[in-house]
Amino acid sequence: MNAYDFDGTIYDGDSGIDFVKFVFLKKPLYMTKHLFKSSVGFAKYKMGKIKFKQFKEDLFSFVKNIDELNKFTTEFASKNKNKIKKYYDETKKEDDLIISASLDFYLLPLCKEIGLNNVICTEYDVKNGKIINENCKGDEKVKRFEAVYGKDAVIENAYGDTKGDIPMLKRAKNGFMIKGQEVIKFEE
Repeated sequence: MNAYDFDGTIYDGDSGIDFVKFVFLKKPLYMTKHLFKSSVGFAKYKMGKIKFKQFKEDLFSFVKNIDELNKFTTEFASKNKNKIKKYYDETKKEDDLIISASLDFYLLPLCKEIGLNNVICTEYDVKNGKIINENCKGDEKVKRFEAVYGKDAVIENAYGDTKGDIPMLKRAKNGFMIKGQEVIKFEE
């Protein structure tokens, strides 16, 4: 099994930010008001007054007021499926796993669109605007992987692009850091 982070690893960019931009283009007036409120949350996060989880919940709280959210996420997935990095075509396998901090409501349709069926990610309750459990990054990725696949499950190759992916890279037989399209062997 290969395990991949998503944003910046196989997806060229940040799918969450791309989803916010996508909705902004569809509902500019609504999103302008929302993003103004979110900028206050961002400032609080940068000053250490709120944790990242709270900022992320605030940033995506707009989805609870969007009618036909499934329509938006399906259209977003179709529009952004071409942002998968080219190196992934050379490494992909049928049983690949995406393990990401991205939120499930937009990530799952995007993964489905590109044929990725095994996904572990941050779960988000779109009705109340809250992250369920913890953000799926860092050690949480390993914890979630082992909860689903067991402590003895083997990851042949793990791919990531940030320090939040290092616990998963260490858990694998082989770890790789992605810089743009370049695949670099991970060394501690």
